[in-house]
Amino acid sequence: MYIPVAFAEQRLDVLHDFLSSNAFATLVTHGGRGLVATHVPVVLLPARGPFGTLQFHLAKPNSQCDHLAAGTEALAIFQGPHAYISPTWYANQAAVPTWNYIAVHACGTAHVMNDEELVLHLDALVTTYEAGRPNGWDSGKLPGDVTERLRQAIIGFEMPIARIEGKWKLGQNRTAADRAGAIEGLRSTGTPGDAAIADRMAATVKSAKLEM
Repeated sequence: MYIPVAFAEQRLDVLHDFLSSNAFATLVTHGGRGLVATHVPVVLLPARGPFGTLQFHLAKPNSQCDHLAAGTEALAIFQGPHAYISPTWYANQAAVPTWNYIAVHACGTAHVMNDEELVLHLDALVTTYEAGRPNGWDSGKLPGDVTERLRQAIIGFEMPIARIEGKWKLGQNRTAADRAGAIEGLRSTGTPGDAAIADRMAATVKSAKLEM
């Protein structure tokens, strides 16, 4: 990923927090027919390995299962809020439109989970997303043969992260006046995604002031 210095985020705890909060990833591999991508929920194990480890599962007919089992390197792309930035919001009008966003790329080589590991992975997914729900669902509500049959239709993978990159493109290369104008402009649209980017930009401005 192309990351100018102003937009680079290298703090592992910040990157991990982002992965956990935006855990529906785009998984990309390369095989005999070229590039293939799958959109998949991911579990992060932050303490496993120097950069953490990702767990996910795929349907057995998915060609990426063969890619991963063969040791092909994979790229997991995590995307957060993003928004169009109009140059009319800047104090300096000698500017062009752009797009602000947050994204993290994690690369690694995966291995196939055994059945016990797959069960734990699926339980972790359910626990994460059913937490706090009244009468939350769990696999115990299914007949045992149904659970087993469904589990046999998927393959679980664990991918130690070998490289992780974060890009926080939030106007850090603009003047304080331009950034303030963009934040105000984003908040005026009434769009949730725009508001999320405005909040992220404001937090970045505040953090920069604290570091001075």
